[in-house]
Amino acid sequence: MLGHAADREDASAKSVVTPGPIVPAREILAMILERDGKPADALAEFEKVLQHQPNRYRAIAGAAECAKRASNEQKAVFYSKQLLELAKHADSPRPEIAEAKRTLGM
Repeated sequence: MLGHAADREDASAKSVVTPGPIVPAREILAMILERDGKPADALAEFEKVLQHQPNRYRAIAGAAECAKRASNEQKAVFYSKQLLELAKHADSPRPEIAEAKRTLGM
């Protein structure tokens, strides 16, 4: 059911002046799949979120973590680099950033 909600949300046209959802339905779906031990499925959903909202911190962090858990090293590195670039001026420690640095051997 949440997958259908995510599809409908993706299909709805949004004006550039209309704010998007605080947490997209598809990102919630990805988090549920991740929690349920389906990292490859969760990764696919996080990537769909990023097609519509390319710089969402949570989606990038989720994609990096799920790629790592799904043994997709190439995507784990890609999303870890993207996360570090997005958060390069962050002034507080975040576990996702620490994990991205570990993935990249930093």
